[in-house]
Amino acid sequence: MLEEMVKSVIAKQLAADFPHLQLPGLMRARVTRAASTGEWYEYSLKILDKTGEIDERFPEIPGVLSKVNVELGKTVAVGLLYGELNPCIIGEVV
Repeated sequence: MLEEMVKSVIAKQLAADFPHLQLPGLMRARVTRAASTGEWYEYSLKILDKTGEIDERFPEIPGVLSKVNVELGKTVAVGLLYGELNPCIIGEVV
């Protein structure tokens, strides 16, 4: 019982103080919408799991701005800055 309580306290503390440890720093995502807005590109992304399938734990992420030009349907590497669901596109991956 004490062991379960300690695990619960540690999990809550990590979530509160270190949210960036709960998600991988780098992930893959599929481009589900792409548009050009001047010198920037705007994308909607779906996060992929480690097998390359869409990870349903994450919602589609709209309005991701980047200077990286990627075609619709391609896969990109994204960094989740500071543990938030605010991806930064690093580039296209195979």
